[in-house]
Amino acid sequence: MLSKAARERRLAILMEGDRHFQAGDLTLARTYYQKAKAETNLPPPRFTPPAILEISQLPPAAQIYWREVQGGSQLYSAQSVPLRLLVEQFPEFIPAHVKLAEFLFQQGSRQEAHAQLEQATSLYPDQPELQRALVASYDRQKQWLEAALTARRFAILNPDHPAAPEFEHLAAERMQRFRRQVQGQLRESMIVGALTGLVGVAITGNPLLSLDSIQMMALMMQGEAAIGASAARQISRQVKLLDDPDVQAYVNEVGQKLANVAGRNEFEYEFFIINDDSLNAFALPGGKIFIHSGAILKANTEAELAGLLAHELAHAVLSHGFRLVTQGTATANLTRLLPVGATLQGCWSQATAVTWSGRRIF
Repeated sequence: MLSKAARERRLAILMEGDRHFQAGDLTLARTYYQKAKAETNLPPPRFTPPAILEISQLPPAAQIYWREVQGGSQLYSAQSVPLRLLVEQFPEFIPAHVKLAEFLFQQGSRQEAHAQLEQATSLYPDQPELQRALVASYDRQKQWLEAALTARRFAILNPDHPAAPEFEHLAAERMQRFRRQVQGQLRESMIVGALTGLVGVAITGNPLLSLDSIQMMALMMQGEAAIGASAARQISRQVKLLDDPDVQAYVNEVGQKLANVAGRNEFEYEFFIINDDSLNAFALPGGKIFIHSGAILKANTEAELAGLLAHELAHAVLSHGFRLVTQGTATANLTRLLPVGATLQGCWSQATAVTWSGRRIF
């Protein structure tokens, strides 16, 4: 974290860069922006070597490790040691990552296997072999939504790759599984809700007491977009939204760019700005994002604002809120499930200082 003096110095450099940018001197402006980036004392970027699929392209030491793996020995060390050495010393060799994850899964280390694949795909996101293995790992955990998003992101970010149609199909099939899973949870919730409502009528003789339950179940049947839209309308009536079309348009522009690659285009993403000085933001089901004006004002660059919005979008895309609703009780009133002042996930996101150089907001 930069000291206050360092942040002020960096801000002054950025402002000088902005002045030259507005004057049309792009070369000098770029110099100031690069200087501001250097002021953050970021470590040098890690070099990631190009991916390799054939062992013959690696040095003899790597080939020896791979031959030991291919030898078929059932001894733990005969597989674990050479695979780990390959991954550590030659991370560009994609088959080693997949093989190590398979080995760890067979040994019962499912979490380690999944973490290994996530790390590998972060280094080489354009490698279909790794993405298939990650989808399969999510499948084993019955995390159908995560599997669908993994496949869809590969297709979105690599539209010209020969494997893109395959991943589109994988995404669609996993999304269907996720919806069937949610429908099952909804049925269970609605049965509980209906029974609870009937018990209330039997005890009190007043059928109006079950009205909230009926309304909530009707919304749940329409899906997370309906729940999010309904909650957004209620919250918008209870808080003071910022009345500034320019700021609203800017936040929406940044948010929609992120939403376009989020992997769930069935949502109608909306971004609401609450006129509040705190550094808060929260997400509702169906892509309804609320951000406090204080978080926007404290962001020094567009990257910082994008990071906050991306965090909240991830909650919506991964259906965190809707899952809580479907796994909970259908008898709760919607405004109690989505209270103002706390997110459905039970945590507020705070804007963190992302030390990237980028277009300043204000």
